[in-house]
Amino acid sequence: VPMMLLFYKIGIPAYLGAPTASIIGFSTSILIGCLAVTIYVIPTFFQESARIANLIVWIVLAIIAVIAVPIVLDVIEDTRNKANIETVHGLIEAGRHYYAESMFSDEKKQQMNGKTDIYSNIVVSGSKPEVGNLYVDKDGQVAVLVKIKDKCYKLVGSYYYDKKESSKAYQYYKNIKDDALEYIVLFRLGNISFFASNYEEALGYYLKAYEFNKSSKAHFLTYKIGLCYECLGNYEEAIDYYKRTISISNDMHPYLKVGKLEQKLYETKKVEESTKHIDNAKRYLQKGAELYPDDVFIKYELIKVYMSLSDLTSALRCANEILEKTKDRFTMIQLTRIYFLQGKYDLNIDICKELLDEQEDNLIRITLGRSYFEKGMYREALIELDRVLKEKDDYYAMIEKAKVYLHLGNKEKAREILTQSMQRKQNPH
Repeated sequence: VPMMLLFYKIGIPAYLGAPTASIIGFSTSILIGCLAVTIYVIPTFFQESARIANLIVWIVLAIIAVIAVPIVLDVIEDTRNKANIETVHGLIEAGRHYYAESMFSDEKKQQMNGKTDIYSNIVVSGSKPEVGNLYVDKDGQVAVLVKIKDKCYKLVGSYYYDKKESSKAYQYYKNIKDDALEYIVLFRLGNISFFASNYEEALGYYLKAYEFNKSSKAHFLTYKIGLCYECLGNYEEAIDYYKRTISISNDMHPYLKVGKLEQKLYETKKVEESTKHIDNAKRYLQKGAELYPDDVFIKYELIKVYMSLSDLTSALRCANEILEKTKDRFTMIQLTRIYFLQGKYDLNIDICKELLDEQEDNLIRITLGRSYFEKGMYREALIELDRVLKEKDDYYAMIEKAKVYLHLGNKEKAREILTQSMQRKQNPH
């Protein structure tokens, strides 16, 4: 009985939208009901095994129910969607044929038979529709492409959007008149354009959608607008919308975005303007780190900010907090810079060696050479720098090598290397 009721509940709503799915639901309920009754009666003839047989029956029925219910639900949903889309396409096609048959004179049909072209001055029988283009298809059949109601375009577009067929969804959504565009359509058009790397068009759609919805639920939209501005290189506008996102949502990502973009502005602005940007970066990243103490990316950006402010103690604290949770290579590279600037050359040498054991990196090897140099270990410094220069004529490796020879008193060798480095910098190729 519960099994039949379950399928009955599935079947009733399906009947309203898709008769085929309803029939499947009712038929399945009857079959399983009959199966249950049949299997239940048989064990009564074998009293000694009745209890075991009953147990097996209900286990089998339970397994069937678990498997069958989701499958039937999926069939019903898919049938409904296909029925809706087929109905809309049928309306479009019927409209085209209706206008084709009712508007063109028989004489004109014969003249255009077999041609494929667009005609602007065609004599028609009856009134011409206010919207649409007259055309002749490949088979010579006269037809007219009539703009259907915007709701139909939205329905078909939404169907393809849910199916992740973006190009088809875009095609139907674009047919909707501007004054009939709704928030969800604008947002989806923005998504399609954004993932196609058409950021200017995406921004236009997102901004129009934002006019529809400036409520507290629009944080994902302000974030999308910020992303578009960032991709277009307009960092100040991007920061503005990321801050709006923060004001209505405590999501981690806008804090990270504001911190990174403020750092970029700090690097590009004049000295008198740059201080405010690095301070803003610090403030938002610190707030993000408070809200999300386990997030590695925010703390990694904080390290860079502290380094820019020469706050090595705070940078070291952030680096150690990250490394307590995960052995992150990028953080370890920043740690080599911190230890070098703090004059902790032994610690720096150990980390550089560990990193080089994992993966060769010329910049890390140059840092290792610099640490040897600062400790007065000139021979070891030359060995590391020569390893870099064997692979390529690295400008910075040349400078460091010249410094080593200068401290060894070999001024001629230092001058020779510096001359080579200047030539290398003027013509890096």
